[in-house]
Amino acid sequence: DKLYFRPVSRCFGPVPAHEPLLTYESQFLAAYEGARRLSWTVYLEGHEPSFRVMGSLDAALAAHLLALRARHGHDTAIFLVSDHGIHYGTFYDGSPSGPREHATPLLYALLPRRTLAAWPQLEGALSANRRRLFSPFDLHATLLHLLSYPHPPRLPDWSTAAIPLRAKSILQPLPRDRECEDAGIPASICPCLQHASTDT
Repeated sequence: DKLYFRPVSRCFGPVPAHEPLLTYESQFLAAYEGARRLSWTVYLEGHEPSFRVMGSLDAALAAHLLALRARHGHDTAIFLVSDHGIHYGTFYDGSPSGPREHATPLLYALLPRRTLAAWPQLEGALSANRRRLFSPFDLHATLLHLLSYPHPPRLPDWSTAAIPLRAKSILQPLPRDRECEDAGIPASICPCLQHASTDT
């Protein structure tokens, strides 16, 4: 953990700290090729206040994604996800858009071209959902939906959850008028409320 919270230098010997993670993910996917598999890799280059370290990941991550696409792109969905946007440092402190940035994490979905060609409605749904409210519960529903598509996913029973949940897969259009409560997003981090408060 201490390695990842150094201000600038994040290396294992002569290599950047993310290199072993990229290598391991490539080896894992190759070792289990042909089997259903889930790889979840966490990169913490954005967890420091200057945001200078993030740039050290750019070229390596781009090359990694291109290699994954070339070798596994016919049957592998790739999601780039962050758990939150910026929440400290120069670009957050004192900035009117800071709370909004914190409440709107990144999500990119890369699906196999042959899957999109076989089910054109998928591309339509993903395109429609680009600016719609989405939560981690929906990401879970989406991963389950990938296993069952084109049939609906078998979702957990959320009826006993502390907050009301109606998780939805982004492989189908999300409601345009969806509210944070519907998505299981607490009011304290609701991007809709953050948007309203920074616009007034």
